Amino acid sequence: MLTAVYTGRWPGRASSELRAHVEGCAICRDLAAVAGTFEDESDVTRFTARVPDSSLVWWRAQMRAREDAAREAVRPITVAQAIGFAAVIGVAGAVFGATAAWFQRALSWMWESTTTFAGRISMPEFSVSLTEVSGSIASILASHGMLIGGVVLCLLLAPLAVYLTARD
Repeated sequence: MLTAVYTGRWPGRASSELRAHVEGCAICRDLAAVAGTFEDESDVTRFTARVPDSSLVWWRAQMRAREDAAREAVRPITVAQAIGFAAVIGVAGAVFGATAAWFQRALSWMWESTTTFAGRISMPEFSVSLTEVSGSIASILASHGMLIGGVVLCLLLAPLAVYLTARD
């Protein structure tokens, strides 16, 4: 029955033996009932389906492949730029935090509030002075200022150089 349906021999060119079998078999009877509907729909869709031209399909596939390749090629550059930007922001924040007096006062106030709160929770081992920390940062900046300035300059210029090199 399946072969007759697939090859288009059902019901017009089917043998009498096959017709007799379909009359006695419930599964084949159901298949015969459904096969006619599928065959009719197949004929309708064969004439009404709009298949695009093969050159248009090929062109779209080529464009998509180029877009995918470009997206894949830019991904490492984007990651490098993001890391560079994060490093620049981090270094700029550290330099700003070490040099701005009002920012140091705000940090000192927050540190004292935190240690006071921590002292109420009974954590005496948590005692580091912010002036000690800021003093050590200031001494590092004073002794290695030229090196830190060079690093900051490189971190600022590296993303710009990557961008200028990678653009079309």
